[in-house]
Amino acid sequence: MTGIVVTGCIGLVFGLLYLRLRSLWPLVIAHGLVDTIGLVALYAGLMPA
Repeated sequence: MTGIVVTGCIGLVFGLLYLRLRSLWPLVIAHGLVDTIGLVALYAGLMPA
């Protein structure tokens, strides 16, 4: 359930940022960073699988 809420919140923030910035590239980079940090944290044992 937590993952659904977090994903929804990130999607909402990204959607609002798109409306403000009118550019996808900063959001593409931010999405990549969020995914990379999550994957590193998962493999480092900092969050449950």
